[in-house]
Amino acid sequence: MSRKQLYDFMGNKCQYCDTSVQELYDRYDTVNRMFEFHHIKPELKSPNYSKLIKNKLSTIKLEELEKCVLLCAQCHKILHAQNQEATIEFKFTIKEQVVTKKLSGWIITDNLAKTKKFITNEAHLLHPYLIKTSGKEFLVFHFQILDNPSILTDEISKLLPNTSVSINSYITGANVFTAERENHDLTLSIHPMLGLFQIEPAQSSKREKFWYRNGIYIDDNKVDFNRSIIVKSKFNDLKFEPL
Repeated sequence: MSRKQLYDFMGNKCQYCDTSVQELYDRYDTVNRMFEFHHIKPELKSPNYSKLIKNKLSTIKLEELEKCVLLCAQCHKILHAQNQEATIEFKFTIKEQVVTKKLSGWIITDNLAKTKKFITNEAHLLHPYLIKTSGKEFLVFHFQILDNPSILTDEISKLLPNTSVSINSYITGANVFTAERENHDLTLSIHPMLGLFQIEPAQSSKREKFWYRNGIYIDDNKVDFNRSIIVKSKFNDLKFEPL
């Protein structure tokens, strides 16, 4: 896995100033030492990080990257100079139900622009989704499904023949997941935007070694944010495990 692929996996731009990797490469023909990975929770950084980040593609390496955000070298230095580690609690009210979620991160303050920006690797957890079945629909946040997978799995397990469960982005309306039962067969269509499912090489075809993590397809040659996954199974054979 090349350095470019690592940057692609991490969003391909500085999470503070939005400077893209490609922009600097086009300008200077190199991005050597221009981007760095910052661990949101330093205490979780692997003691073998320097060696691990240079190793070939593996689940352990991807797990380490997921602890981080990508920053340009200048913003990374500013973040450490200001040293403003923070936990922010977000509160939402959904039909009289109060939902709260705490996110860990760091703050960079710009006195001239009079701004404070919260840098976190957990922002996707706040995305709202609409789960639709044949008889009802209800709003949930990404983190609620991760914290309690039965919110989704219970709906799938109750599917009757020729019915389906779907998940749409509450913001864009785009479909991100469908579980469709046809008699004794079940088809799961998973869009990258959802990011709830993980597939490791041991679960994939012997002919194709790849990872599918947080909605991102990765193999030794590419990183793909737009590749949907189709999973087919017999309805009674399907087993759900904690995410």
